[in-house]
Amino acid sequence: MRNRRNFPHQAHILNIYGNVENGSNSDGTVSVTSVLSLDSILKNQVAGYQKFATHGRLAKHPYLETKNKRVQNEIIKFLWGTRS
Repeated sequence: MRNRRNFPHQAHILNIYGNVENGSNSDGTVSVTSVLSLDSILKNQVAGYQKFATHGRLAKHPYLETKNKRVQNEIIKFLWGTRS
């Protein structure tokens, strides 16, 4: 928390998280609550902040970037598309 002031204000963040929908409210590794805590920490301190949630079997932590096409498409849009 104390280091958030050092975070680059010109940064654009895409906060990706998953929920495997097994009652754990997590991607199997990181809880949704922990991921969403980044909202209150950085949201108003950076130039852009977006969230993307995915659900189901392919929302497992190790699958988010490697096997989940929806996540891959969001990353591509974030990197090459217009930022909000």
